[in-house]
Amino acid sequence: MSTTLAVFISRLARDLHENPAIFPPGGHNLWTLAEILDYIDYAERDFLRRTGILKSDITVPVLPGNTILFNKPAAVMDIERISFNYKRLRRVTTWDLEREDPGWRVRPNGTPRAYHEDHLPATQFEFDHIPAPGGSYRMFCDSLPAEHTTNLAELIAVNDCWEPYIRWEVIALALGKDGDNQDVARSAYAHQRYLLGVALALRLVNGENIATLPGA
Repeated sequence: MSTTLAVFISRLARDLHENPAIFPPGGHNLWTLAEILDYIDYAERDFLRRTGILKSDITVPVLPGNTILFNKPAAVMDIERISFNYKRLRRVTTWDLEREDPGWRVRPNGTPRAYHEDHLPATQFEFDHIPAPGGSYRMFCDSLPAEHTTNLAELIAVNDCWEPYIRWEVIALALGKDGDNQDVARSAYAHQRYLLGVALALRLVNGENIATLPGA
C-alpha cells in the first residue's frame, strides 16, 4: 500500500510548520508546490537507485536490421541484468570492446555477447552485435517512477513502510535551500535519518540480519 501525494504533502507541511498545509501559499510562502514535487521526485529516485527495492522485468522486441544503439524504456533507471534471445549478456565498457575489436561498430550483425552504457546519454545503451533477423531483449532493472504532477491523488512510488524516509529526504532538501528558512543542522539530521532508511532497505534486499543494525 502506498501513500497518496495529498497525505504525503499534508504530513510534510506539518513537519515544516507550514500552515495551511498546502504549497503555495503556505503559511510563510517559503516553498512552492512545484518545488516540493521536484524534491519528492528526486528523493524517490535516489532511494530506489540506492536500494534497488523496486524492480521492473521488461521484454522488448527488436526488429530486423543493424541497429545496436537503443533507448531505455521509459520505466527504466539502472540496468541490473539483460539478455538477448534468452542469452545473458555481460556488461562491459567501450574500452573493453575496442580492445578486443577496434572496428566492432562497423560489423553490427552477429550474436550479441555484451552491452555497455558508458560514453552514452543516461537514457541509452548499446549492444556489441545484433542478429540480422532481430529478436528481443529482456531487461531486469531498477524502476523509474513517473514524475509527479499536481494531481494529489497520485501515489508515492514506495510502500508505506518507506514513506517516512522519503519524507526525511524531502525535509533535508527543503531546509537546505538558501533563504530565510535555511536550517543546515536540521537538514543534515534529516538526511542522516534518510540514510538510515537506505541502510535498512539494503539489509532487507541483501537478506542480512536486521539485528546487526547499530542500536538494534
